[in-house]
Amino acid sequence: MSPSKNSPTEKTVLTLGTFDGVHRGHQRLLALARRRARALGAEVLAVAFERPPRLFFTPDNGPALLTTPREKEFLLRAHGADRVVSVPFSASLSVLSAGQFLDRFVVGQWKANEIVVGFNFRFGRGREGDGSFLKQWARAEGKKVHLVSAVTQGGQVVSSGVIRSLVARGDLEKATPLLGHDYIVEGPVVSGRGVGRTLGFPTANVDVPDDKIVPLGVWAVKAWLPTGIERTGVLNVGCRPTFREKSGRSVEAHLLDFGGTLTGRPLRLALLKKIRDEIQFPSVQALIRQIGRDVQFARRCS
Repeated sequence: MSPSKNSPTEKTVLTLGTFDGVHRGHQRLLALARRRARALGAEVLAVAFERPPRLFFTPDNGPALLTTPREKEFLLRAHGADRVVSVPFSASLSVLSAGQFLDRFVVGQWKANEIVVGFNFRFGRGREGDGSFLKQWARAEGKKVHLVSAVTQGGQVVSSGVIRSLVARGDLEKATPLLGHDYIVEGPVVSGRGVGRTLGFPTANVDVPDDKIVPLGVWAVKAWLPTGIERTGVLNVGCRPTFREKSGRSVEAHLLDFGGTLTGRPLRLALLKKIRDEIQFPSVQALIRQIGRDVQFARRCS
């Protein structure tokens, strides 16, 4: 965590949390922070833990995140943040009392004038700090705190946990309305074996962190190239069963009407619709014919 760059005359509306997925509940926080910032002539600072603090205490063996820090920053800015600070949750942070956390970071480092957090925000050693603690502290400090109520859909609270379960099983039809945006996957393009090119469908191999949830299968996607140009594509997430590869998850995108190279550059993909499950084909020619149908499906989704 680096020192705040605010000057003494700047005002800051701070919103903080894990923001995994930057879903509709998080967007409600950002919208209120944006309104308060306009009223104060302030900036919106979103402070986001890189990973849910629970994973520090009880690590998860499988993919556990909806958003990487880079994806999270993109979405937070898209929904109203002027500045984003990404914070790794650490042992030194875990032992701070709620009061110490507020004094050292919220005031000392982030210099918040107003604070916007969710109704269930907890902080400090043993999660001792809650909304009541925060409001009592704010009154003593002469600051304002806004506690934002939950967003519900179909009688269910919109939460990162619910969305993680939906995305993990590939149910983006239910997950996307809760997210309030398409599910995105982003990472640098790395060199692959070039199998797609030999099939007539060259692919960009996206290096996605192991802890990022990416639903298995073949998907129609929208891709944003580093130049800002958009392309439709087909994304395959799986283990390439036709070639009997079992070396772990691969994330490969074939971009339609694109002939350049992307190796070493970032690629962002939005998953639009599932085309099919990944299956083992009886021959390479059968796979090629199916990929051709996948491409036509993706064109219809664009």
